[in-house]
Amino acid sequence: MPTNSVMPVRKLCQRPGKIRVSPDKFNRNGERTAGKVGPMEFTAAITHEDPWYVARCLDVEVASQGETVEEALANLKEALELYFEDEVLPDGLEPPIIATLRLTA
Repeated sequence: MPTNSVMPVRKLCQRPGKIRVSPDKFNRNGERTAGKVGPMEFTAAITHEDPWYVARCLDVEVASQGETVEEALANLKEALELYFEDEVLPDGLEPPIIATLRLTA
């Protein structure tokens, strides 16, 4: 395989995963209504940036951190729930394409 090709991979970080959040419902004007929508799934990538684990949502620009992978994911879930208190929910999310790029030295 050429050294500068793109190859799809599922392991972008130590533990890529899905996060389920249940944000509030919003109407067409972006105003919050009563009740919750069904859970939405978001893709997260976790990297170890000593001494922290940093969890980044690949679907929206939200990130968080924790001392463990589990804590970073829990903090990211909370951050996403807070983010969607002020943002209109997306109609549908297409899963991101995760790829590794190899550069030659």
